[in-house]
Amino acid sequence: MKNKRGFELAISTLVVIVLALLILAALVVAFTMGFENFLGVIRGYFVSDISAVKQACENACISGLSYDFCCVEREMDFGQGKEKITCEEKRLNISCDLNCEGVC
Repeated sequence: MKNKRGFELAISTLVVIVLALLILAALVVAFTMGFENFLGVIRGYFVSDISAVKQACENACISGLSYDFCCVEREMDFGQGKEKITCEEKRLNISCDLNCEGVC
C-alpha cells in the first residue's frame, strides 16, 4: 500500500465520469422536452409555486399594477390539485391597498 496514486486517480476519474453522465442526461432530457418545460421542471425543485406566485403578486401590488393583481389567474397547487387563483386569494396572505372593483 505504498503507492496510493493509482487508487486516487481511479476515484477522481470515476467522479468525473459520473458528473459527465449526469450532465449528458440533463441535456438529452432538455432537448427532448424542450428547454422551457425543462427549466420549469428544474425551477420547481428550487422555488416553490407558492413563493413564486406570492412574490409576483407582491411586485404587482407595489408597482400598482391593478390588472395583474386583480385579474391575472395563476395556477397554484395547495395540495388538493391545481387551482387557478388571483392575487386576492386569502391563502397567499398578501395585504395590498389596490381596489379591484371594476378592474376586470
